[in-house]
Amino acid sequence: MKINTLTTAGALALGVLAGTVQTSAAGDVQIAQAARAANSTLLQLGVEATCEDGNAIFKVTNLGAEWPKAGRLSIVYVEGTKIISKRNMRMTNGQNASFRVPASKIGAGEYQISVEPTWYDRGRIIDGRVACK
Repeated sequence: MKINTLTTAGALALGVLAGTVQTSAAGDVQIAQAARAANSTLLQLGVEATCEDGNAIFKVTNLGAEWPKAGRLSIVYVEGTKIISKRNMRMTNGQNASFRVPASKIGAGEYQISVEPTWYDRGRIIDGRVACK
């Protein structure tokens, strides 16, 4: 049986949130505090992806803490794996950002949005997708 491994900070953050990390010594308390701080800067997003009159609309909401640095938002046209929009921005807690891809720009097809934090490696994650006709 293969078990996926987490980075130490990620595993500690999950343990702290779940209440499974026991802190008995001063060093353990510092590790738990560091894990809580690391978790507060992880992306927590709400993403809505819709089509309106053939246009792809993405609404991204930061549900977590203010981003410590800019994140990279990319919109990709899937059928040609073409990046059609890219933006660096910082978001505060609760902030919304909307992006509209006009149907006339590329045409009908599937679009995806990804948000990449610059302050940690989250890997390539598709945060939203929509197919417009």
